[in-house]
Amino acid sequence: MKKKLVLIQLNELNFDLIKKYFLSKNLDILKKISKNIINTNSETKYELLEPWIQWYSIYTGLRAEKHKVFRLGDVEKNKINHNLIFEEIENKGFSVGCVAPMNAKNKLRSPKYFVSDPWTKTRDSNDFFIKTTSKTISEFVNNNSSSIISKKSYFYLILIFFRFVRVKKYFLFFKYFFYSNKKTWFKSIFLDAFIHEIHLSLLNKEKADFSSVFFNVGAHIQHHYLFNSIDFKKRNERNPSWYLKKKFDPILDIATAYNLILKDYFYLLHKKQYEIIISTALSQSSNLRKEFYYRLNNHYEFLKNIGLKCKKVSPRMSRDFLIEFKNKKDLKEGCKIIKNVNLKNKPFFKVFEKKNNTLFVSLIYSSEIKKNDNIKSKDNRKIYLKDNVSFVAIKNGKHSSKGYLYISNSVKRDNKNLGNNINITKIFELIINYFSKPILKS
Repeated sequence: MKKKLVLIQLNELNFDLIKKYFLSKNLDILKKISKNIINTNSETKYELLEPWIQWYSIYTGLRAEKHKVFRLGDVEKNKINHNLIFEEIENKGFSVGCVAPMNAKNKLRSPKYFVSDPWTKTRDSNDFFIKTTSKTISEFVNNNSSSIISKKSYFYLILIFFRFVRVKKYFLFFKYFFYSNKKTWFKSIFLDAFIHEIHLSLLNKEKADFSSVFFNVGAHIQHHYLFNSIDFKKRNERNPSWYLKKKFDPILDIATAYNLILKDYFYLLHKKQYEIIISTALSQSSNLRKEFYYRLNNHYEFLKNIGLKCKKVSPRMSRDFLIEFKNKKDLKEGCKIIKNVNLKNKPFFKVFEKKNNTLFVSLIYSSEIKKNDNIKSKDNRKIYLKDNVSFVAIKNGKHSSKGYLYISNSVKRDNKNLGNNINITKIFELIINYFSKPILKS
């Protein structure tokens, strides 16, 4: 009987950087992985080096120019209808489970479990705890920077915690929670550890033949705090002390957390219950200039105040959001208003796509927003931007085409001719090859 397989998605984690911590710290599992790493590559155009594009390339085996999914949430549209790796495997007669697969639409006939990612509206499994988990995590992820989170969501978070988290891990989570009071990045570490507990609980209960789980906090921390890593101890590029003191290193903190998470999957590998594929899709390199990232607190209210007639606004990852209009007239007027919003002679927003009565927009202003910085409302009132946006980060890391891949032994045996540098679309083929023969039913 062929063993089952887990795809672990460590979004954008830079293993070349993580290796530099091995001499002084005990990161045994990450060290083991790094000794057997395969480099991957993706697109050559920088604008295509977005995780929601590259993970979709892995899911389909297609490059971006062929699958044409360029925005987070594009898959919600009915006309985007590729067969993803999850459906391909289900069609071969295997069971499938997914936890937060980035930019993936649930088209599975009978998933063991499906928890949608926090930015994509798709069908979750018909289970109270899974639906509640999906909605609660989405609220925490999308509103974390502005701290606009309902009391009900905190109640559900506690409920989900006691449903999925192992008792032996309670102390670890209390430690993360305690640290997060002064080290805010531990809120994000808490979330990835939480997602892992949810996935592991579902995996052990449902025994899916193929399961995937998506972890994003490595990417988040590198974007925000790369200049505090071991690579920058003796360089001039440092984060200002008001942002983060020199003594802190969030990269080490997330590496330590991931090492603990990965131990559980290597235990399943050791017990010969599951084989493992770990992919980062992309990685990050250092940003050459200081960029401030901001996110609107209340997208709909802000856009209404500057004169847009919006039908709906859907926040996406980081600074992006999708605006829907009732008709082409409102779309045209809204597009004009958005393009004319300027602060200190710099554009505040950028329209990336105008299609089907929607605008895909990003808040691109990257200088520091000061207390008295303002723009005018539709009725000529001053809108003070400091009150309407939340500071997200100083961008430390930028996307790199280089990625990293680890595959355990049984998967290697099915793919003997792999080189040392493969395109990420080949990961689709690796997984399909592994499931090339049906599992014998008992």
